[in-house]
This record gives sequence, structure tokens and C-alpha cells, in this order.
Amino acid sequence: MFAVIVLFLAALAATCSATPVASNDTFVNAVVKRATRPGTASFFDTGADACGGFDQDSDPVVSLPTNLFGLQSPSPHCGQAVTIMNTQNGQVAHGVVRDECPECGISELDLSRSLFLELTPSLSAGVIPISWFFDSEGP
Repeated sequence: MFAVIVLFLAALAATCSATPVASNDTFVNAVVKRATRPGTASFFDTGADACGGFDQDSDPVVSLPTNLFGLQSPSPHCGQAVTIMNTQNGQVAHGVVRDECPECGISELDLSRSLFLELTPSLSAGVIPISWFFDSEGP
């Protein structure tokens, strides 16, 4: 019986071990080390934001879903830097939390037009698959 348990644990460890990611992109290595969140991103028209400012479409604005943004005003996430990767093409962009997205689901971000276009060549994509993290989250 002991041998069966040891064999099971060895097989489990072999299937759960981390596989290194071969890439020249330092973002991929950073993603492996940080608490990443998979999800989707869309874009929105900026203006007055939930952090008390006014943004333009050319600003790298990230709008968090309400469950992450929180109910406190202003949110403790206001001004927090975010790194986002389009998981279809590997493009990486950096934004700042400035707004809340009440329509967004738990794994969705809304981005300013310019930030969205850093991740994909056209707004016609509408929604893209992403992986993202708060830059302040440690490795």
C-alpha cells in the first residue's frame, strides 16, 4: 500500500511541475512569476472617471470590474499600474486604473481606445483574450 501511495505522489508531482516558457519577451517570464488573471478586454470612450479625474482616449486607462474596483471612493486601485498581454498575439501594453466598469464580468477589463490598440491592430476586434496583473503584485 505504501508503494502505491509513493507511486501516486510521484506521478502527481511529475504532472504538476512547472514547465519553463521559452521566449525572448520578458513579459512572459514576469507573467509566470506573478499572480496573473486570465480574461478578456474590450474598449470604451473615456471621459470623467471613477477616480475623480478626466481622461482622454489617448490615455492608457484601465477600467476594472466593480468586484475588483470596490465600493470605496476613491478605490484603492486608482492609479495602480497594470500590465496586459493579448494572449492571441503576444502584444504587451501598460495601463493605469482610472475607472470602474459596472458592466464588466469578473474577468473582464475595459480599456481606453489607445490602450486597446496597443494590444491589437484594430478596434474591430471588439473583445480580445488577455492575461494581466497589477504591477505591484510581487513575484
